[in-house]
Amino acid sequence: MTPQILIDECRKSGVALLLDGCALKLRGEPHVVAEVATKLRPHKAELLQYFREHACNDATELNGADGRPASEWLAMIKELDALIDEFCNRFRLSDEQHQRILEMRYRQSLASIPGTLEWFRRELGVDSTPNNAEQN
Repeated sequence: MTPQILIDECRKSGVALLLDGCALKLRGEPHVVAEVATKLRPHKAELLQYFREHACNDATELNGADGRPASEWLAMIKELDALIDEFCNRFRLSDEQHQRILEMRYRQSLASIPGTLEWFRRELGVDSTPNNAEQN
Protein backbone atom coordinates (compact mmCIF):
# COMPACT_ATOMS: atom_id res chain seq x y z
CA MET A 1 0.00 0.00 0.00
CA THR A 2 1.24 3.48 -0.81
CA PRO A 3 1.50 6.12 1.91
CA GLN A 4 -1.23 8.19 0.21
CA ILE A 5 -3.63 5.23 0.28
CA LEU A 6 -2.87 4.71 3.98
CA ILE A 7 -3.50 8.40 4.69
CA ASP A 8 -6.77 8.28 2.74
CA GLU A 9 -7.86 5.23 4.71
CA CYS A 10 -7.08 7.07 7.95
CA ARG A 11 -9.29 9.95 6.86
CA LYS A 12 -12.12 7.62 5.89
CA SER A 13 -11.87 6.10 9.38
CA GLY A 14 -12.04 9.56 10.98
CA VAL A 15 -8.41 9.45 12.12
CA ALA A 16 -6.00 12.32 11.51
CA LEU A 17 -2.44 11.23 10.77
CA LEU A 18 0.06 13.95 11.71
CA LEU A 19 3.79 14.37 11.64
CA ASP A 20 5.10 15.61 14.98
CA GLY A 21 8.84 16.10 14.69
CA CYS A 22 10.16 12.61 13.99
CA ALA A 23 7.02 10.83 15.16
CA LEU A 24 3.67 10.02 13.64
CA LYS A 25 0.65 10.97 15.73
CA LEU A 26 -2.88 9.66 15.32
CA ARG A 27 -5.92 11.58 16.49
CA GLY A 28 -9.48 10.40 16.61
CA GLU A 29 -11.76 8.03 18.49
CA PRO A 30 -9.51 5.94 20.77
CA HIS A 31 -10.82 2.54 19.61
CA VAL A 32 -10.45 3.53 15.93
CA VAL A 33 -6.97 4.97 16.56
CA ALA A 34 -5.92 1.66 18.12
CA GLU A 35 -7.11 -0.26 15.03
CA VAL A 36 -5.46 2.14 12.61
CA ALA A 37 -2.19 2.18 14.57
CA THR A 38 -1.92 -1.60 14.24
CA LYS A 39 -2.44 -1.33 10.49
CA LEU A 40 0.05 1.53 10.05
CA ARG A 41 2.86 0.21 12.25
CA PRO A 42 4.49 -1.90 9.49
CA HIS A 43 4.45 1.16 7.17
CA LYS A 44 5.84 3.73 9.63
CA ALA A 45 9.15 4.30 7.82
CA GLU A 46 7.37 4.80 4.48
CA LEU A 47 4.89 7.23 6.00
CA LEU A 48 7.61 9.26 7.73
CA GLN A 49 9.52 9.52 4.45
CA TYR A 50 6.35 10.52 2.61
CA PHE A 51 5.59 13.32 5.07
CA ARG A 52 9.17 14.59 4.96
CA GLU A 53 9.16 14.65 1.16
CA HIS A 54 5.85 16.49 1.00
CA ALA A 55 6.78 18.88 3.83
CA CYS A 56 3.26 19.18 5.17
CA ASN A 57 1.02 17.76 7.84
CA ASP A 58 -2.14 15.66 7.52
CA ALA A 59 -1.38 14.89 3.84
CA THR A 60 -1.06 17.21 0.89
CA GLU A 61 -4.34 19.13 1.12
CA LEU A 62 -2.76 21.75 3.40
CA ASN A 63 -0.57 22.97 0.56
CA GLY A 64 -2.34 25.74 -1.26
CA ALA A 65 -5.62 25.46 0.65
CA ASP A 66 -7.27 28.87 0.45
CA GLY A 67 -4.04 30.19 -1.08
CA ARG A 68 -2.19 29.90 2.24
CA PRO A 69 1.07 27.99 2.66
CA ALA A 70 1.04 24.80 4.74
CA SER A 71 3.10 26.52 7.45
CA GLU A 72 0.32 29.09 7.97
CA TRP A 73 -2.35 26.38 8.26
CA LEU A 74 -0.21 24.46 10.72
CA ALA A 75 0.31 27.60 12.83
CA MET A 76 -3.46 28.22 12.87
CA ILE A 77 -4.15 24.62 13.90
CA LYS A 78 -1.57 24.87 16.69
CA GLU A 79 -3.09 28.15 17.92
CA LEU A 80 -6.60 26.69 17.76
CA ASP A 81 -5.56 23.69 19.85
CA ALA A 82 -4.02 26.02 22.46
CA LEU A 83 -7.16 28.19 22.52
CA ILE A 84 -9.35 25.13 22.96
CA ASP A 85 -7.21 24.04 25.91
CA GLU A 86 -7.42 27.53 27.44
CA PHE A 87 -11.19 27.69 26.88
CA CYS A 88 -11.75 24.31 28.54
CA ASN A 89 -9.55 25.26 31.50
CA ARG A 90 -11.10 28.70 31.97
CA PHE A 91 -14.66 27.39 31.86
CA ARG A 92 -13.78 24.27 33.83
CA LEU A 93 -15.09 21.83 31.29
CA SER A 94 -14.77 18.15 32.09
CA ASP A 95 -12.16 16.01 30.36
CA GLU A 96 -14.98 14.38 28.41
CA GLN A 97 -16.27 17.76 27.19
CA HIS A 98 -12.73 18.81 26.30
CA GLN A 99 -12.25 15.60 24.33
CA ARG A 100 -15.54 16.14 22.45
CA ILE A 101 -14.45 19.64 21.42
CA LEU A 102 -11.09 18.30 20.22
CA GLU A 103 -12.81 15.52 18.27
CA MET A 104 -14.95 18.12 16.49
CA ARG A 105 -11.82 20.16 15.74
CA TYR A 106 -10.10 17.11 14.23
CA ARG A 107 -13.04 16.59 11.88
CA GLN A 108 -13.55 20.17 10.78
CA SER A 109 -12.59 21.33 7.32
CA LEU A 110 -9.60 23.58 6.76
CA ALA A 111 -11.90 26.29 5.44
CA SER A 112 -13.66 26.52 8.82
CA ILE A 113 -10.48 26.95 10.90
CA PRO A 114 -10.12 30.76 10.54
CA GLY A 115 -13.72 31.33 11.68
CA THR A 116 -13.33 28.91 14.58
CA LEU A 117 -10.12 30.66 15.62
CA GLU A 118 -11.91 34.01 15.64
CA TRP A 119 -14.75 32.61 17.77
CA PHE A 120 -12.36 31.24 20.42
CA ARG A 121 -10.34 34.48 20.38
CA ARG A 122 -13.51 36.52 20.99
CA GLU A 123 -14.72 34.22 23.75
CA LEU A 124 -11.35 34.35 25.50
CA GLY A 125 -10.69 38.05 24.83
CA VAL A 126 -7.51 37.26 22.89
CA ASP A 127 -6.19 39.84 20.43
CA SER A 128 -5.93 38.33 16.97
CA THR A 129 -3.23 40.73 15.75
CA PRO A 130 -0.16 38.67 14.81
CA ASN A 131 3.03 39.30 16.73
CA ASN A 132 1.51 41.74 19.24
CA ALA A 133 4.69 41.79 21.28
CA GLU A 134 6.70 42.99 18.30
CA GLN A 135 4.45 45.97 17.50
CA ASN A 136 5.56 48.23 20.35
